[in-house]
Amino acid sequence: MTNYDLKIEFTDPKDTYNSGDIIEGNITITNKQEKKGKPKPGKVKWVGIAFAENIPVKDDEPGKWTINYNNFSFNGKLVGKETKLSEWDSTTFSDNDPVTKPFKIKIPGGWKQNRGGQTPNLDWYVIMSVRLNSKLMGTPKFLGIVPVPNSDRSSTLV
Repeated sequence: MTNYDLKIEFTDPKDTYNSGDIIEGNITITNKQEKKGKPKPGKVKWVGIAFAENIPVKDDEPGKWTINYNNFSFNGKLVGKETKLSEWDSTTFSDNDPVTKPFKIKIPGGWKQNRGGQTPNLDWYVIMSVRLNSKLMGTPKFLGIVPVPNSDRSSTLV
């Protein structure tokens, strides 16, 4: 059982995003921990957002990003760095009431744009991943395909 639910709602999503564009909306986290049928207090250490592109990456290559989320496995390259949303640092939950906070993040540059070359990638796309950390390691709670130019997949940001 997962201890927290995370829902994301995008404000005015665009049809296409480019490097430097802003994605914004609200993140809602619900503490689902219970003890003897009553809410158990909880704490979220941090929430982070990262972008990555689906390209072949060697195991020892810097920036390799691997995520497994809801029967979807992603292996690719991190674009920029994971951004921690400071507004979620050390958020405590005394009950099971959802907590909603806005977010705003700039899409980093540096992806390949799937321009082809000697070995073009036939399934190129950019993902946005949201991870939540309540213990030792961040757990993926959202994974969506960002609508960027030349993507081979449709957006899943809803």
